[in-house]
Amino acid sequence: MAEAEAPLDVIGTGSYLPARWSETYATADIIEYDGQKRVKVGREFLLRK
Repeated sequence: MAEAEAPLDVIGTGSYLPARWSETYATADIIEYDGQKRVKVGREFLLRK
């Protein structure tokens, strides 16, 4: 995402902070797109109430 210059508000890394971003293997969850709440099945808990 950093290399693609994606607009991000927050990056959650848990307790792992990589020394080099190219060595980071992670997934991302989109929770909102263009003002509309959107999550994949099983990730509904991510929606803000």
